[in-house]
Amino acid sequence: DVEADLSGGRRHLPIILGRRGAALVYCVVNVLAYGIILAGALAQIIPWPALFGLVTLPLALKAMRGALTYYNQPENLVPSLGANVMVVLLTPLFLSLGLVAWAFV
Repeated sequence: DVEADLSGGRRHLPIILGRRGAALVYCVVNVLAYGIILAGALAQIIPWPALFGLVTLPLALKAMRGALTYYNQPENLVPSLGANVMVVLLTPLFLSLGLVAWAFV
């Protein structure tokens, strides 16, 4: 609710960068998060089963596509927000399961 936050004197990314800018930052952060998992496994910094964390990539792509498409239509963002919640909850879970599996392989 950018308008209410702005009238309340708040200063956060959607206000500072605008909705489109905030959507772009959101996408960059997602790409970096998945890139770090992939790069870490390729560089053998983290074990290869940690790649299980990438299983949520389709959900992240759905969330990013929605953020970039509907950044100015909050009422249409609901499916993307749901996908984001799933990404935030499931990515660490799957990454952790991969690490635990590696410990027993």
